[in-house]
Amino acid sequence: MENFPESAQSQLKQFKEYAISHPQLAQVDMLLMGAIREPAGFAHVLVYGPSGVGKTTMIRQITRRLNGTIVDQNSVLSF
Repeated sequence: MENFPESAQSQLKQFKEYAISHPQLAQVDMLLMGAIREPAGFAHVLVYGPSGVGKTTMIRQITRRLNGTIVDQNSVLSF
């Protein structure tokens, strides 16, 4: 990527970070945020699934939201 112009690098980064909304992911977001906010005695949440379904993206989005880097705290994840 070092050989690409800065504008191309920026566009590639934006493309990789782009996500679309999906009804099942919105439901998973709601359940996961509920488990984080109301842990019911559990200290860990296990996230699993096939490769490429958005596990890492989901964790990054939730981390940003919990750290306050996403302004709208009431929004669900967009994948």
